[in-house]
Amino acid sequence: MRVCMIGTGYVGLVTGACLAEQGNHVWCVDIDEDKISRLNAGVVPIYEPGLEDIIKRNVSQGRLKFTTDTKEAVKNSFFVFIAVGTPPDEKGNADLKYVMQAAQNIGACMEGYKIIAIKSTVPVGTTHKIKTIITEELTKRGRTDIDFDVAFCPEFLKEGSAVDDFLSPDRIYWHEYNRKAAGKDPLFDLDTIFEGWSEIYMKAFSKSRLAIIHIPMDLDHETCKKKLLEILEDTIR
Repeated sequence: MRVCMIGTGYVGLVTGACLAEQGNHVWCVDIDEDKISRLNAGVVPIYEPGLEDIIKRNVSQGRLKFTTDTKEAVKNSFFVFIAVGTPPDEKGNADLKYVMQAAQNIGACMEGYKIIAIKSTVPVGTTHKIKTIITEELTKRGRTDIDFDVAFCPEFLKEGSAVDDFLSPDRIYWHEYNRKAAGKDPLFDLDTIFEGWSEIYMKAFSKSRLAIIHIPMDLDHETCKKKLLEILEDTIR
């Protein structure tokens, strides 16, 4: 599998390195030239047990590359992950400017079908916004013939055990617009508008030790939202 990881922060770096460790070819992209130079030299900006060895091994074996060239990374990849930061703005809400910029950059340079997966922590509705932005960029270029899918793949990595959490996960969450992106049997399949709720729910759910909770897909948005809140309240209580 050929992967582009946009963002080399905690989540992007761990995820990209571990995907390479599993045999995939990964391009990690960042706009910080100094950071990319240091990573290519084997200098890891964060400490996570086992991460430095994984990065050095996969860089030397040619499966892991660090670059500032988004176009090259997207061109050479089938999956494009967005793992940029979403720091709080002046009102305390997630600032999505880096996520939206990443989406614009993808739309400006993709030349064929891609699956764009969001790993950044984002509010409800962001997946739809990203799909809209990429569509607009393709339209500007006159490339409406290019197809793509958008998926939501939140992270469940804990500091200090992130490498083990990734390589030996107790759950994998993948939500997509199109079953072409997820395969025949996605583990969970919620309407895209709930992607932010689903991440919150899954993190609470993981602590409850419940076997499974199913929300019927024919319920309207407000009813599903109410049920999710009830589940969260019962889990936290």
